[in-house]
Amino acid sequence: MSIVQGEQKMMKSQIRKERPSAGAILWSALLVLGMAMPLAAQRSVPNIGKEIEGGTRPAGESAGEGERVKPRPPRPVQPNRRRRAARRAAAEYSRLSFIEVTFITGVPDVAIYWMDRGTTRFLGRTGDDGRVRLRLLPGTYDIIASRPGYASQRKQITVSNGANSFDFDYTNVAKGISASSATAKEVIERFVDPQRTDSVTLDDWQAALAQIRGELINNPVDSQLRARADFVQGQINLLSGNHSGAIVAFNSAALRMRDSALAYWGLGSAYLATNRLREAERAYQRAVELDARSALAFKGLGDVAVRQGKTKEAIEYYKRAMDLGYRSPEMMLQMAQALLRQRRWGEALPLLEEVARVRPSAEVFIAVGDAYVGLGKPMSAAPAYKRAMELDPKSALAYYKYGELSFEMREYGDALQALERALVLDQQGRVINLARARQLASRAAEMARRER
Repeated sequence: MSIVQGEQKMMKSQIRKERPSAGAILWSALLVLGMAMPLAAQRSVPNIGKEIEGGTRPAGESAGEGERVKPRPPRPVQPNRRRRAARRAAAEYSRLSFIEVTFITGVPDVAIYWMDRGTTRFLGRTGDDGRVRLRLLPGTYDIIASRPGYASQRKQITVSNGANSFDFDYTNVAKGISASSATAKEVIERFVDPQRTDSVTLDDWQAALAQIRGELINNPVDSQLRARADFVQGQINLLSGNHSGAIVAFNSAALRMRDSALAYWGLGSAYLATNRLREAERAYQRAVELDARSALAFKGLGDVAVRQGKTKEAIEYYKRAMDLGYRSPEMMLQMAQALLRQRRWGEALPLLEEVARVRPSAEVFIAVGDAYVGLGKPMSAAPAYKRAMELDPKSALAYYKYGELSFEMREYGDALQALERALVLDQQGRVINLARARQLASRAAEMARRER
């Protein structure tokens, strides 16, 4: 090899060392493209967010030569939904055909109320001329006229173009409060008295609320009056079947009068009506804490215990209520049935006989018959079951009990007739044991044929 060839070989080797690899070339190309793409995007995409109405640009920015900037159209203003709804409601209201109605009482300061689905709504008050003019829609209204010192009057009126004047004449109404139209305070006092609790009616509560609403007009900030109104409204809702409304009203009364056992009793009763047993129990317990002599609260605790299947506890609560003077037929029947479940026949029978005298029903006489059967006195049980069938000819349970007892007493003809009637009345077996009823009816039919 010559000297010249050796130098050429060394130069080629040096060139190979300095030549970049294919991977390095690819990486550099990607890097250049990555830097170029955002710049191109920035140049190609218009920055709409920096434009403003009228086509102007912020300071420091200008349109390119020959570039035409289009003004951005103003965004349409959407009307407020509430305002639209209010305008529609106002339009509907204006189209309604109201009738001017006159209520005549003959004396001033008589408050007129409308009983609307368990809620009392104040309409107006008579002036010095004993009249008040109102605008009402055509229809039927349940109206109460109330004035302190007078008996409240209640009428159902029908407003129409031909009937727009209604008379609640107080000139011939004697002053003083009758038992059925007492003031709110007197109604509540009567209700709290265990011996008179059941004498308070829905009409009493409604009249009481009308009287309280009248007082609130002159004393709108009186917290005691408002609490009393809440409680009475709760009672009206409870008796009318508006249980959710009763919960709200009694809760409001309890918040206004935190030391009122009666408010918590009402709350417990509303919860019990909706089968919210834990809440009901807590409310009744709170009522007992505030008033250890609250017969109504103990009765409520007994009702909760019955629903919970706590028979012994229920009996003790009912006994406590009775010791405090509360002896409603409903509670005594509940207590007697609890005693029957405990097989305490002798204790249940006197309660049942007392209820049967005051409020006879098929349910009561079936329980009387069961008590006599438990005491081993079938001859006394049979008349009780017969009486139950007379009071409710559709009571499948009464016929079943009588048929079962008649079979055991070998009165097969009576047993067959009663059991067949029970099977007809309760074909689904909701209250009777279908299998046993069919078996006893078949055996009774066979025994009756043999006796012939």
